[in-house]
Amino acid sequence: MIESLQERYGTNTLIGILILATLFTYVGQDAWRYITGGLTFVGDAPPCAWLPQPDNLGNHQSLIGRAIAQDGEPLQLKVKTSKIPTNSTQQLTVYITVINRSIGSVPFVYSPDQVIVGDNGSSGLGIVFDPPSNIITEGINRGNPTTYPNDSIRILGPRQRCVHRMDFEFDQLDATLRSGNVSVTAYYRGENEGIVPSANPTPVYPDQGLWTGVQTSVALPIPFGDSTSPP
Repeated sequence: MIESLQERYGTNTLIGILILATLFTYVGQDAWRYITGGLTFVGDAPPCAWLPQPDNLGNHQSLIGRAIAQDGEPLQLKVKTSKIPTNSTQQLTVYITVINRSIGSVPFVYSPDQVIVGDNGSSGLGIVFDPPSNIITEGINRGNPTTYPNDSIRILGPRQRCVHRMDFEFDQLDATLRSGNVSVTAYYRGENEGIVPSANPTPVYPDQGLWTGVQTSVALPIPFGDSTSPP
């Protein structure tokens, strides 16, 4: 049987299949979903929550990523939405895509429950509606610590992107949003580079290497309708 398959598909193909099968067995379905997430998620990117967290940024950083974070703008943002819902059985969904345009690994401030509506001057991801909306989200009280914990940072690899999804039930939407005459802009704000934790007495780098500045997406008018499927 093996010889028959080898003649039909070739030795290299069979070896590749065996490697993938072995990989699936050892890494488990969760890790496999992470690896293949770019093939199945909105915008050809995995959720930002699946990205790796850093391990000791005082000693482990990408030199290329660090240089670009200091002198350039490695991050780019895009935003997509569903249509504005017209009844309580539907919801408004906003997708924020974070893109690393550089060839180095770039850390950025992110926690799934710390993406907010509005801009309160704190580091992280958020969206702004125009005209403004009074929607209240988790993380609205996030601040700008001098040192960011590992679980508040994710690492984007070279040329990698990720997506964060925000869902708003019909009852959360105020009159401004329900009117259908509104646009949304995604933003990322970095207020400081992050001080290396004192638990690391001899760090290689003086800070956590976080990019500082504000990056925004193009403002997107939100279509009005009865569909909640992604564009």
